[in-house]
Amino acid sequence: PTGAEARAAEIMQVQRNITRRRRRKLLLLATRLAFFVLLPTLLVAYYYVRVATPLYATNTEFVIQKADGASAAGGGLGGMLGGSGSRTQQESITVQAYLESREAMLRLEEEQGFRAHFSGEGIDPLTRIPADATMEDVYDTYRRHLRIGYDPTEGLIRMEVAAADPATSQ
Repeated sequence: PTGAEARAAEIMQVQRNITRRRRRKLLLLATRLAFFVLLPTLLVAYYYVRVATPLYATNTEFVIQKADGASAAGGGLGGMLGGSGSRTQQESITVQAYLESREAMLRLEEEQGFRAHFSGEGIDPLTRIPADATMEDVYDTYRRHLRIGYDPTEGLIRMEVAAADPATSQ
């Protein structure tokens, strides 16, 4: 082989090596993509389609109002000048704090059987409260299924409760 032929053969060999490395890198990239993106996506999709218990949410909005003697006797103007809005706001925040508290969860447990509802066999394993769960575990489940917030601009407390059936959610 002449110098030009040897050089052309060497260039062809380098090009084949580059092509081989690119294919290997592309294959590794595809493997990582499948393992870290595609597989988790398929697992989550399977869980939500086949395993997960459908949860129903009930949205509630309410206002805390306080009737006091001064504002009732003085009419609407007395109530506006008396600054009762800040008291109502404080009471709304207090109600919100109570609804998020362990005491409210315990009352719900006594009156509606919160733990029994989320311990049933019809509840998927990730949502279900285990039989040997502590009260802290039950409270964590309570907090995951209760969303509550206070809107000071409108004076509304907004609450969303999720449960495994619509009647229990209400």
